[in-house]
Amino acid sequence: MPVDLSTRRTPIPLWPETDPSWQCTKCGAVFPHMNLARLHLRVKHKFRLFTARAEAIERCIVPSTHVAPPSVYKHSAGVLAGWAYAVGRLQDEVAIRSHHALTILSNSEDAQSLSPTIALLIGAARHRRPLITLASTLEGRDREFVSALTRDEEEIMKAIVSMSETDRLEISRVTGQEAADILNLLDMVLHPASPSDSDGLSFKVSPSECDPDLERSLQRVFVRLCESSLQLPHRLWLSQVHLTERQPVDGGSYGEIYMGTYAGRSVALKSLRVLRHREDNAKHQKAFYREVAIVRGIDHQHVCPIIGVDRDSLSGVTCVVLPWMEYGNVLQYLAKVGWSPEDAVRLIHQVASGLAYLHDQGVVHGDLHVGNILVDADKNIHLADFGLANFADAAMSCSSAQPGATRCMAPEIFDPVRFRLPRVQHTPASDVYSFGQVSWQIYTGEIPFSDLGNYQAMFAILDGKSQDRSVSERPIPNALWGILQDCWYFEPAQRAEISSLSQRLENLDIPRLLDPRRSSPTPEADRAIEQPEQHEDAIPDLTDDEQLSGGAELFGEQIDLVSCEVKDIIPGKSPKSHLALATARSTEAWLQDLRTLLHQAKDYFPDVVWQSGDGKEIETGHSTDVWGHSAIVSSRASADFHKNYFTSILSPNSGSLARIVDCDTLLLGRELQYLYTAEGTTDSFNSPVDGQGRLDKLRGELTFMWQSGLKSDARVIVSMAQDQQSNGLADVTHHVHRFLIAARSPYFLDRLKGSHPLEESNGAVTIRLPSPPFSPPTLHLVLGWIYSGTLDLSERSLNLETTLSLLRGAVYLGLDTMYDEVQAYIVEEMMHGLFAAYAPFDEYETLAGGAWAAGGCTCRRCARRTPRILELVRKYEPKNEVLERGAQRALVAHFGEGWCSKDFADLPEATRRAALKGLAERTVPLNVFALLYASQAGMKQLGEVKGSWVTVCREMLLGAVDKIDQVLCAEAVECFRQQEWLEIVDTYVDNVEQDQKFEWIIDAIQRGMGDESAAVLYQILRQTLMTYPDTNPYVQIHVERTYQDILRWIRGRWKQVWQAGGFNGVEPWVKSEILRDIDTDDEDLRKILKEPYAESQTFIR
Repeated sequence: MPVDLSTRRTPIPLWPETDPSWQCTKCGAVFPHMNLARLHLRVKHKFRLFTARAEAIERCIVPSTHVAPPSVYKHSAGVLAGWAYAVGRLQDEVAIRSHHALTILSNSEDAQSLSPTIALLIGAARHRRPLITLASTLEGRDREFVSALTRDEEEIMKAIVSMSETDRLEISRVTGQEAADILNLLDMVLHPASPSDSDGLSFKVSPSECDPDLERSLQRVFVRLCESSLQLPHRLWLSQVHLTERQPVDGGSYGEIYMGTYAGRSVALKSLRVLRHREDNAKHQKAFYREVAIVRGIDHQHVCPIIGVDRDSLSGVTCVVLPWMEYGNVLQYLAKVGWSPEDAVRLIHQVASGLAYLHDQGVVHGDLHVGNILVDADKNIHLADFGLANFADAAMSCSSAQPGATRCMAPEIFDPVRFRLPRVQHTPASDVYSFGQVSWQIYTGEIPFSDLGNYQAMFAILDGKSQDRSVSERPIPNALWGILQDCWYFEPAQRAEISSLSQRLENLDIPRLLDPRRSSPTPEADRAIEQPEQHEDAIPDLTDDEQLSGGAELFGEQIDLVSCEVKDIIPGKSPKSHLALATARSTEAWLQDLRTLLHQAKDYFPDVVWQSGDGKEIETGHSTDVWGHSAIVSSRASADFHKNYFTSILSPNSGSLARIVDCDTLLLGRELQYLYTAEGTTDSFNSPVDGQGRLDKLRGELTFMWQSGLKSDARVIVSMAQDQQSNGLADVTHHVHRFLIAARSPYFLDRLKGSHPLEESNGAVTIRLPSPPFSPPTLHLVLGWIYSGTLDLSERSLNLETTLSLLRGAVYLGLDTMYDEVQAYIVEEMMHGLFAAYAPFDEYETLAGGAWAAGGCTCRRCARRTPRILELVRKYEPKNEVLERGAQRALVAHFGEGWCSKDFADLPEATRRAALKGLAERTVPLNVFALLYASQAGMKQLGEVKGSWVTVCREMLLGAVDKIDQVLCAEAVECFRQQEWLEIVDTYVDNVEQDQKFEWIIDAIQRGMGDESAAVLYQILRQTLMTYPDTNPYVQIHVERTYQDILRWIRGRWKQVWQAGGFNGVEPWVKSEILRDIDTDDEDLRKILKEPYAESQTFIR
């Protein structure tokens, strides 16, 4: 039986033995002599073990020619030294190899210019992967070496944790290979659970176990180093990414999205167009590395992670590799699976959760809209493009962004100067505003401001407007509506934090909240969005007794109550809407008139007087009489008041002055102050209602006093004209109170106290008002304003004529503040802003920036009403400059379908010609394509109707088209740089709407081309195909056909083109191409080719 050599402990004899035999348990060899077996074990196996170690060292470390400081991996170096000593006892060659590897690991030559900590990090970064590879190469994962390596990495991690701020700043200045080494090390520290680390070793001290601020600090170091060095960790550069299809599945101005596979799963490859161009590429690359580094540190279930970056799949084009989202964006998901309120709120909550995580990490999304809210196969939300959009969209204009993206931007993004910002700054508050807009879109299915174009929506946002709850066809619970409104505050500081909104969304009980009793609009839920009070004319809300009591002094300084016109305020500067401003003025004028009634009741038809004595006259100047009006007392006073102050009546006869004696007039004054103005506190009226509630109660009780005719002593009658009476319209009578209408209206005061006698019947006087301007609905609204201090227009569907007659009625009665309120109502509510009507022309030009149809609404209702407003305001006196100015701008803005109506055709010819002249001033390269599209839409509409007025409209459109064609060809270079043209040619996806617009442009070129512009147009079309060779086939074919037609036209009359200067500014190669086959003498050809060429005239910028 052979003896197990490896376990035998008896001394090995030095002489040969033949029995027993010896067997090696490692390889099974049998030896007849023990000394032969021992020599075999020592030389064969132990020698091979050390040789394997030495060869692994040489293979993993010797090829690396870097040098590290002595303090790096000292435990690992000690193990290597022990190996080298053991090997040296057997074979010198292996010892030399081991000592060479140890020398490389233990010496430093290039760390002299860096701080010790940074030099340590560089050395650690260089040698970590070779050492880990060595550990995995050794048979059975040598425990001694792995243990030493783990201790070394713990010490390196502690050095990183204790790194000073100076060291962190110095790291950002490291470049080249040193920067790459540190990036790789920091990436392993910050993201230890990467799939690419298959060695099973990682740092044992995680930043997350330390101060969270430390992790964020290291992340900032990582981002700065990526940006400054233009490098990424090697683990982010991916290989083996395979495209599923060569054609993109989606695209936009930022680039294209392709579908592919990586590591056995579907991925999306997003190519970024800004990285393909040479010009300004360094800036874009710097931003790209920065944003990828930021996204690398994001880890949340509702934030789309970045897998890596790929340069191989699309022949050198840089692509960001992202997980593939099965359902696309959130709107595509809802279209596929259907909408339900529970699911919509779930999605909104997930958006809030992801956004809250980003803000907690110090990351601002900056481009939140439904296009980058994606849904995976498990129907969960993922926020995308929160980093890359910040620089990828730098090349995109407002009109070329993702549909709806403009409408999701906060007002401070459009106009940072108004918010005292030095530049456009995306902040958490601007993200919250965008969150409110996308939440509206997800829940209602309507894009924000769906009735407005992009520019109109932008100005609506700048004016502080928010979504109208009534627009939604889906019931919005009050709790959800409150969340949306907390996102839409004009001032960024007033918006809620996204973390609190996320918590509120989490607690929403949708089935309970969708109970109709809980989801109907309420004043509290539909409160007006408060806007910034920055303008000197801004009126603060009156909310408490102190403000109400001090209102007379406050508003007496700020408001001229006699003025019939609101001060002109540029919308770009106005902190409040003009309607809110006018309503506040109306309210204060009403309160001031009631105070006048209180303090001067004796002058306004009193019917009751209180006296402190027994009723005898008191000396002049010392009277303690208190005068009043029984109608107010009857409608407002409590039973206690009647009991205390209506006891001893000396003159009880009806219609005569009632005298009440023996009362405390000092205490009575405070009681009457509350009855007349709802101000002050008394013993008789201990109502829990305070502030605005008091005013609402006063309004309601005075309105009831009027509508019930309680103690009325006058009648106001609208006298219908004979033609109106023949149509069945009878006179309308309202019972009113002389004291109140006299205090509120100068006209009524003059009639009631004038020398001309009034009709009187049963103790009531009669005042007749003419029709027009008064009518039954007009008089009802006027009297409602007189009694309540505000116009009740909320539940009335007023036509334009009635509303404009209110203006005339206000002038007739001398109601200046009512005039302002009606005017603001027409501008803001009926005409949706009427193109900044309050701004003078020069200020409007500054605000609009030359853009056509900017600063107003172009919906069909506004287009239909504009000609009527312009006709009526010019028809009646006095002229309303605000409405006339806004209507003139609106008429120009409604060019196209808005000029295709009988009302437009019925306007005076001078008015129509003025509109055409105004449109000609707007026909510039910036607007030329939009005007061309509008003209063709108008022509199409006219083709569907009949009538004599159609001819008038068609002539106006054709007159505008001539100017559009002329500008398009005469200023072709600038026109064809506009975004509308680039959107058509810079796509290879078929789009029927875009193809239609393209045909209109080609037709306009053919109509407007002349000798001066033909050669330039030929050059532009040629350069179009050269610049965008991948444009869709339809555009490509027609562009080629058009420039061939132009070429033939030029060659047929090249001398006229030359004499008209048509070759000026055309590039030499284009001239040569045009004149190639023309039979001309060399002298003329040389003259043409020598004409100056301005590089700025080229189509390609």
